[in-house]
Amino acid sequence: MQTSRRTLLSGLGSAGALAAVGAMSGLMSGSSVSAQSRREERQYPKIHSALDALRAAREELSSAGDDFHGHKAEAMKAVDAAIQQLEALVANHPH
Repeated sequence: MQTSRRTLLSGLGSAGALAAVGAMSGLMSGSSVSAQSRREERQYPKIHSALDALRAAREELSSAGDDFHGHKAEAMKAVDAAIQQLEALVANHPH
C-alpha cells in the first residue's frame, strides 16, 4: 500500500498530494465529515459542487504553464476570492 500511495502522490504535485493525503487519512480514520456537514451538503449541493469545481480550477490554473495572455494571475485571485466567500458562507450558516 505504501508504494502505490507514493506512486499516486508523485504525479499530483504538492497541492494535489496534500489534498490526496487529507482525503486518504479521512478514509482510513473513518468519516471525518460531520453529520452537520453532510446535512449542509444535501441542503446546498450546488454550493458544495461549486467549491469542488473552484478548487479543481485553481489547481489546474496553478499547474498550467501558460499565463493565458496575462489573465492567469487575476483569474487565480478571483477564484481564491470566490472560494473564500463560499467557505465563509458555509461556515457561518446558522445550523
